[in-house]
Amino acid sequence: HVDPGFWQAFVPAMQARARARGIPNFVMFGEVYKDIAQPGYIAEYTRRDKLPQVLDFAFQAAMRELLGRGAGTALLAQTFDGDVLYEGGAPAAVNLPTFLGNHDMGRFSTLIKADRPEISQEELLSRVLLGHAMMMTLRGAPVIYSGDEQGFVGDGGDQLAREDMFPSRTAVYNDNRLIGTQATTADANFDQNHPIYRLIAQMASV
Repeated sequence: HVDPGFWQAFVPAMQARARARGIPNFVMFGEVYKDIAQPGYIAEYTRRDKLPQVLDFAFQAAMRELLGRGAGTALLAQTFDGDVLYEGGAPAAVNLPTFLGNHDMGRFSTLIKADRPEISQEELLSRVLLGHAMMMTLRGAPVIYSGDEQGFVGDGGDQLAREDMFPSRTAVYNDNRLIGTQATTADANFDQNHPIYRLIAQMASV
C-alpha cells in the first residue's frame, strides 16, 4: 500500500513535467485493485489520491460475470451507473482503461473456461469475440493483453498467463489448446488472419 500523500505529490509533478516537455496528451493511470471490484472501491483513488485514471477492474469483473457466470446485462449497466463516482464524473470515466484479463489474474479466455469447464472451443471463441467486441465499442480506452488476439488460453494467472508470441520452449505453455487457430505457443503467433485479431482490427478502424 502506498500512502495517498505520495500520489497527491507525485501525480501533479509528473503531469507538470510532461507539459514542460511538450506532451499535452500524457497518459497516466493506476493499477489499483480490491477484492470487491466495484466502481466505488477504485474510484477513491481518483478522488483521494488524484490519479487521472485507474485500470477499470469494475468493468473486467462485470464482463466476467456477464459472459462467464450468466449474469444479466443489468450488471454492466449498474457498473456504468457508478461512473459518477470517479473524479470528474461520467465524462472522466470515458477515458478509463478497460480490459478483460491480464498477466496477473489470467486471460479472459482462461477465466471463462474456468467458469464453464465443459465449454467447447467454438463457444469459448464466440464468448471471447463478444467480450472483445463489447470492450472495443463501450466506454473506456480498451487495453488488449498481448497474445489474446492470437487466441491464447493459459492455465491460470501470473506465470501461467505469460506465454510468448515467439516460438516457446515452455512445456506448460505449449500444451495449451488455443482458440481460433490450429497453432500452439510452440509456433510463432503473429497471425493477422486470426478471427480475434481481425475483429479487433475492424473495431479499431471504426
